[in-house]
Formats: sequence, structure tokens, C-alpha cells
Amino acid sequence: MAFMQYGMTTIITLNRLTVLLNFTFFEPIWKKYSWLLVIFLIFLPFLSTKVALNYDSKFSYQNSTDYFLLTSGMPVWEIYSILIPFMIVTIVTSLAANLSSFVFVKHRKLVMAYKADAQKTTTNVQEEFSCYRGYCSFQKSICIN
Repeated sequence: MAFMQYGMTTIITLNRLTVLLNFTFFEPIWKKYSWLLVIFLIFLPFLSTKVALNYDSKFSYQNSTDYFLLTSGMPVWEIYSILIPFMIVTIVTSLAANLSSFVFVKHRKLVMAYKADAQKTTTNVQEEFSCYRGYCSFQKSICIN
């Protein structure tokens, strides 16, 4: 389950980052090939669970708890030897992609706000200038008549 959760989180963050960077290039690629990544994530847990198939397992009765337990001679670290590096890589990748996306969006908002402010100032100047020119034209036409 951890493979799927961490893997999908990483895929989503990478999708967000790449689409933010260049929508027209990356969006068709994601639409066409993202299902392959999901299929890979579905079958990835078999890498760690195939290790469990190498050991005999049995149900044993525990008198103290009055329950049956599934026990095996397999060391727990064998399953986690694949899972933990995968989790570390996906966490670092997700954090880097999320941080990059945040910085990109924050920078884009600042640039757009600056451009909007500059455009508003330019528009006001043009409107005043055009009003001023219109006023001059009106004055000239009065003087001519």
C-alpha cells in the first residue's frame, strides 16, 4: 500500500510541476503515458512481497492471548530493504517538486501582478493623454471656426 500512496503522490507532484513549466509540451505526454506509471506502481509491491514467498509460514496458537498468529522465519528488514529506499526517494522527489512548483507559482504571481500594475499605469497615462489630445483637437476646432 505504501508503494501506491507514495508513488501516486510523487506522480501527482511531478505532473503539477511539469505542466506548470510547459503545459503545451508536457500535458499530451502525461495524458498518453501516465497510465504506464500507474501500472508500474501497481506491480511494484511484488518486488518486496516475492521475498516473503521464499519463507515458510504457519499459524500458531498463542496461549497467552488466546489467538492464532501467522508466523514466519523471514526477517522483517528484507521487506523494508526495498520499501524504505523507495519511500525516501519519493519523499525527496515530492518535496523538491512541490517546492519548485510553489516557487514557480509565487514568482509567476509576482510577475503577473507587476505586469498588471504596469499595464494599469500605462493605460491610465494613455487614457489621460488621449483625453488631453481630444481636448486639444476640440479647442483647435473651436479656434478655427
